[in-house]
Amino acid sequence: MRAHMSPLSGVATFGDQYIASAGYDNQVILWDAKTKESLYSVRHDHLANQCQFHPSGKYLISSSSDFSARLWSVPDMKLLAVLSDHKDDVEMSSFHPHKKLIATASRDNNVRVFDFSGQCLYLFKGHEADVISVIWSEDGQSLISSSDDGTVRSWSLNLNKCTDIKDFEEVETDTLVIFPDKTLYLGNDLGEIISLKSTEAKRLKAHESGIKRLIHCPERNIILSLSYDRTMKLWKKSSQGELSLMNQSFLPDIVWPRSAAFLGKENIVFSTFGTTYCTYNFISKKWSIENVGDTHGINSVFAKGKDIFTIGDSGVLKKNNREIQKIGSLCNFLIDFKGFLITGGQKGAVYNALTGELIFQNKSPLNCATVFNDYLVIGTYTGEALFFKQAKRGHPTFEKSIMLHSNAIKGISASKDFLFSVSANGDSALFKGNEIHDLKKSHSKIANGCTHLKDNYFASISRDLKLRLFDEINIEVVDTPHENSIKCIQSDQSGRYVATGSYGGQIAIFDTQLKKWTHSYRPTQSGISSITYNPSDQEFIASSYDGHLYFISLEEK
Repeated sequence: MRAHMSPLSGVATFGDQYIASAGYDNQVILWDAKTKESLYSVRHDHLANQCQFHPSGKYLISSSSDFSARLWSVPDMKLLAVLSDHKDDVEMSSFHPHKKLIATASRDNNVRVFDFSGQCLYLFKGHEADVISVIWSEDGQSLISSSDDGTVRSWSLNLNKCTDIKDFEEVETDTLVIFPDKTLYLGNDLGEIISLKSTEAKRLKAHESGIKRLIHCPERNIILSLSYDRTMKLWKKSSQGELSLMNQSFLPDIVWPRSAAFLGKENIVFSTFGTTYCTYNFISKKWSIENVGDTHGINSVFAKGKDIFTIGDSGVLKKNNREIQKIGSLCNFLIDFKGFLITGGQKGAVYNALTGELIFQNKSPLNCATVFNDYLVIGTYTGEALFFKQAKRGHPTFEKSIMLHSNAIKGISASKDFLFSVSANGDSALFKGNEIHDLKKSHSKIANGCTHLKDNYFASISRDLKLRLFDEINIEVVDTPHENSIKCIQSDQSGRYVATGSYGGQIAIFDTQLKKWTHSYRPTQSGISSITYNPSDQEFIASSYDGHLYFISLEEK
């Protein structure tokens, strides 16, 4: 029985016959929808992000962080073409409703159109940031794309150019759908669904946090919205385009609100943090998650003396590779704060990792954490930093929230004087007292992490494959040996050595004193998820999505 070994980032359906899933283990799996058995498994060279069936059901297109989209035949899953003209991750691919054409959205800021042989026929330039979604108009004459630059653009194949730009003032719109009556619906980072018909725009506050995905069923005039507030909502579309809420549910801990698809007449398929998809019957309002198993990927490692703690996709806390607690949902970090081991992640919940006790519930997922003087500070998907203080008795208690960024905080670290953070929009920020010093666009792509070096010096890494060294005034940009997006960074106790890990499984160490890379190797083909430093053994410890730890001793340098 084939299964995913890392979370499912995308799902698709064809009628009630087939389900396809795309995973962070690079796999694309075709499932029999009725028996729930896996039929075929194929692979990309990097994370598989999304997938979509052709309207005929004879083809499947998958999008990947290996800079390609791939066309497969169904049901034998033979590779028919590699769409490989992209210069960065492909986030989404979309079949033309009538012709043998495929549109792709890429983080290289471009929209492309390919034929089924893999030849690029059109290259549409104009977006100024990552393109996240692309769909065809109902008549197939044009494309509509959304980007992290806050714009939605229309592209004409006949004219071979952009014909319309709608600017939403830098508010990101990750997802969009269009109905046969040409009503376009957008989901944005403010939790709004925006309906557009001709020049009229209407806004509906649908969720408390950003909307990650909109899925529609035109035959029934239904829209499904998925949000980081951990809810799904079903909306009925009226003939005038108005949306009325018809069903809603909190998501089970295992569900990743990244992708969904309608299955048959009454079910919806969802991506998960587990080994396979799960379903929701929107007639009976019942979830079916019993067939979803735990994956073993590690997202964070923490060393304390001779003890090594890990936690990951399934929320299982291990001490020296022995399970001691199960949180039950994906967790992104581990940190020691005044004797408490703290974790949190996709649920937006802050936990005592050792006991599983809930400390605080946030409205959006949690990415990272640091200790800043007497505070525990946690970075969120919505740009706020949550500050906690140690109570006189018991757990840390929430004290305040400060908006550091307009987008997700991807990394946070601290010196005695400053709190330093980096964001998904490439910005950095230095915080001291009540003042925030914004370093706008200090990275050319998503910044994935940062670390404190010494005094008020910091370092960060980014999808642009650069290492950056910061002081209060200057930024030094350093080329790296990495070939894939750099995921994590950590310095040793002295701040001299900086270890970096990539989604391609590569680890590299930079000597900040000699200003050179001293070591680079690739222990795994899976991504490196986090790195910590263990001063008692003078070594870096890297965790991987393959479920293993890798040890790098500084004595070997």
